[in-house]
Amino acid sequence: CCSRNSKKKKRTTMIEPPLFNNLMTRLLILFVFATLVAADDNDVGDLVTWINSVGGAVDPRQVIRTEDPNDPSSLRGVFATANIAKGTALVDLPISAIIQPNADKGDPPRMCGTVLSLKREIELGDKSLFSPYVKIMDYHPFIPDTYSKAGQLLLKKVFGNTMANVMQYEIGRHLRWLSTSCGADIENDPVFVQAGLLSVARSCSDPFNEEGSLMVPYYDMYNHINGIRLNTLIQRSQERFKVIASKDIKAGEQIYNSYGAETLSHLTHHGFVEQLPQRWMFDIPEIEGESQHMIGFDLDEDETGNVVLEWMIDNRPNAEDIMYLRTSELKRLEVLYDEILKDVENLPIEEESVILQFYNALVFAIKSAVASREAAPTTNEEL
Repeated sequence: CCSRNSKKKKRTTMIEPPLFNNLMTRLLILFVFATLVAADDNDVGDLVTWINSVGGAVDPRQVIRTEDPNDPSSLRGVFATANIAKGTALVDLPISAIIQPNADKGDPPRMCGTVLSLKREIELGDKSLFSPYVKIMDYHPFIPDTYSKAGQLLLKKVFGNTMANVMQYEIGRHLRWLSTSCGADIENDPVFVQAGLLSVARSCSDPFNEEGSLMVPYYDMYNHINGIRLNTLIQRSQERFKVIASKDIKAGEQIYNSYGAETLSHLTHHGFVEQLPQRWMFDIPEIEGESQHMIGFDLDEDETGNVVLEWMIDNRPNAEDIMYLRTSELKRLEVLYDEILKDVENLPIEEESVILQFYNALVFAIKSAVASREAAPTTNEEL
């Protein structure tokens, strides 16, 4: 449902590995993906059986396993067990098999309606029509809204005020939204909170209702990625929801889905720091009479593994913007480094891991932007 926003690019710049110790920086970024890590193999089998029983289908050439079959602690994902041709329907569901607002129950036709619908199904337990799907959910979505107070405070310090849309992705906004927009009693209705955070972390936008969302069985098991390794797309009609192979998928390859484009959003909404490609946006304050504006770029790898940077044509920088990133934002993060190393020692290990991942990813992104300026034309007009 979510797809990477495609914007025209102005320039591609190679980031040379020797600059700012590229290899070491990349090794520090231990990326986390969103997946149903709690899913038991028998539960997955029950889910597929249920999907078939309600008029849906899951291509049998898919298996949910750990990335390293010999390491049960490694990341779980969906992998192809045989070659799958482009255009194959990997998942085909009737709309009735999707949790969404139920008008007959008085649900509003917005994301709050999906939350209320999911709340009812969780409360029904084994009596729910969707019980095989509800059973397989991880009931403790790990997003910054669920961090300890100390973890939230430290992550806010890493965010700073320069990243674009930082207020839109403010930590704690999901719980406030549940309370003010959906009517949740945050203190006394844990199932409501649980359903709300699950919807934030796992739901898919509804192409027929821009304010709506969908909880789609099996679809939300695919890990996120963008770029050349993304190998699925969504086909949605009034009657069916399909996950289609967008390219030939070889046996053993992981099957991916895209949760959207912006790297900051993946952390605040889904709880993970995405691997390359990443999209970064920064708000540049008024400098020397120039009004506040936004710059943005994508980081990706080429076929040889080198990191490349592409500036967005509508958000490309001038020399003063690059100087601001170097002397203000990068300096702020460097000063913050010792404080982060000290404070994370007192955090739960999961929070420590993600905060360090995001810090390193952010520093790497800014250094990449600054480094790209060294290889760029010298005048603002050329840039």
